[in-house]
Amino acid sequence: MTNSSASKFCTACGKGLIDTAVICPGCGSPTKEFVQHPGQRQIVTPQPYNPIAKSKTTAVILAVFLGVWSYLYTYREDANIFWISIVTPVATSFALIVFASGRIQGSHLLMGLLVSVVFSVVAIIRQAVRPSSWFAEYPNS
Repeated sequence: MTNSSASKFCTACGKGLIDTAVICPGCGSPTKEFVQHPGQRQIVTPQPYNPIAKSKTTAVILAVFLGVWSYLYTYREDANIFWISIVTPVATSFALIVFASGRIQGSHLLMGLLVSVVFSVVAIIRQAVRPSSWFAEYPNS
């Protein structure tokens, strides 16, 4: 219903309502017609969105299969380590290529790959040693 054609409005959000509306379709707030039992009125307080807590098991499994990309699961806390883990192997390979001989050799790329593997193992260890309570309290929003 448009606000221009409404004769009744929600007291919480101001959206136009039909005359017989019991709750506001926009915000869920009760109207004056809202009665659970005759003679009783119930005020319903909208509950905030409460997402499911993160799981330590999920974090460890992601770390095993995705390595440093598992930090995206807990990005708010691990943003710095994630970017360090992504940039360091690339920078290592680049530095070896530029400063060692000026041409790409298999050993240079192998060193970058080795650094990537080390960071992936560190990701597994970091996720595995955190207590389950840390993941349960992790900020989801």
